[in-house]
Amino acid sequence: MARKNRSHSRVSPPTQAVAQIQTAGTSGPCKLTPIAGATHAFQCKAADMPISCSLSSPDGKTEFLGAEVRPAGNMGTVLPGQPTAFSANSFTLNLPAGDYVVIASVGALPSAKPVWLTESCAAATKLDWIAVPVNTSGEFSLKVV
Repeated sequence: MARKNRSHSRVSPPTQAVAQIQTAGTSGPCKLTPIAGATHAFQCKAADMPISCSLSSPDGKTEFLGAEVRPAGNMGTVLPGQPTAFSANSFTLNLPAGDYVVIASVGALPSAKPVWLTESCAAATKLDWIAVPVNTSGEFSLKVV
C-alpha cells in the first residue's frame, strides 16, 4: 500500500464533525500515549500489547479494508503477521519493541462522514482523522518500548 499524501489528512476536523462522532472505545484502559511534540505519534510498552484499533464512524458507512505495519526505518517492508486479528470494524496489533508506522485503509460510501481511527479503549484515543470519502487511509507512528 502506498503511503498517502499526508497534506490532505492534516486538516483539522471541523468542530461540528468532531461533535457528531461517537467514540468507538470499549471499557478497557487505553494503552497508547501521545509522544510530546509529534503529530499522530504514540508509544506503549511491549508488556501492554496487544492493542486494538477501530473506526469511530458516526454513520456506519465506513469500514476497514486493510491494515499493515511497516518498520519506521524501512517503509518498503511490510511486517508479516500483523495485524494479528482483522475485521471490518477493528484490528489488533501485537508488536515487539521497535518503531513502526501503522497504515489502515478504509472503504466508504460516497455519502459517508469523516471518521477517526481510534484505539479501542475507554477514552478511544484518536490516532488519525480520515476525511472520507476523499481520503481512504489513515496512519500513525507507534513506538513500542
